[in-house]
Amino acid sequence: MNEPLDAMQRLAEIDRLRDEIRTMEEEVGTRASQVDKRGGTDEDMRRIGELDRHAADLRPGLTKKVKELRQLAPEAFQAWVGRNQETLRRQIMAELRKERPDVQTIDEGLARIRTDATFSNADLLVLNLVGHLDAWRDLLEGKAPYALHPPSWETFATLPPFTLELRAAQPLPEDLAGRHPDIVKVAEWKAWHASLVFLAETLSILDFGKPCRLERSTGSRTPGQPWESSWTLSTGQLALALTWGEKAAGEGGALASFSQVDVRGLLPAEKIDWSGSFGGETKGLVIGFTGLREDRGEAVRALAARLFAEVSDGQGPAPAPPNPATPTAP
Repeated sequence: MNEPLDAMQRLAEIDRLRDEIRTMEEEVGTRASQVDKRGGTDEDMRRIGELDRHAADLRPGLTKKVKELRQLAPEAFQAWVGRNQETLRRQIMAELRKERPDVQTIDEGLARIRTDATFSNADLLVLNLVGHLDAWRDLLEGKAPYALHPPSWETFATLPPFTLELRAAQPLPEDLAGRHPDIVKVAEWKAWHASLVFLAETLSILDFGKPCRLERSTGSRTPGQPWESSWTLSTGQLALALTWGEKAAGEGGALASFSQVDVRGLLPAEKIDWSGSFGGETKGLVIGFTGLREDRGEAVRALAARLFAEVSDGQGPAPAPPNPATPTAP
């Protein structure tokens, strides 16, 4: 495997584990605090125990992956640690300057906090962030197996929300067609090949180049009876699923069309808005993105330009479809 890409994939797996464990720990802390204040139900205690056990189960895997990254890609490890440290330093300085705008360094700010000894909420937040910064120093020196803060999405510059409207699909480039034989072989979906490949490649971009595969589930259709079909694009970590069909609506056996889109595995700050519609001839595939890193957003835009002759690129989230219950998927 390409070494830089291998390191990126390792980092992606590490950051996902860090984010997952930290999120669980935060929920445990929040629920435990609520239980202390007003008591807790059996369900509260069950959920706290479940989250605590799950986080504990994930920690050995995170420790192993961080150790492997340090050994196999030391430069990537150093850069990763440095990026997280720099993010925390920026956050610390921003908090310090809210109450002490003339502070120039973290050490100066900490000295002022100790001298003033007022320990406001802002001061306590600074001290908490400094503790997280110390954890990265310990990791770098081999004294700690990992560090959980800050959230991975806070360490990258992100783009403002943007929406792509894609029309006039072009013939699939050979390299993209070769990567998605599972899509290309479905002849009855030829009109949507470019859109499906765009969605699949987008998931690959968001998951550091991991291949994306199509899974189909085509239901049988009996006139007057409910039915549904679905397909799922998945990298293993990320998945986009579309389910459509007809279901019972009200009395008298009437059927109503429906479609549903599920996107799984994105970072908490990331979002894909897509109604499931491919838009036909007049309005193309419309899809909105929120919270994408700059490099990924630019890669998605470049991909769109390869697959479609007409690409409208606007700011803001994708508009809601006029009738999201009407399936127009293959």
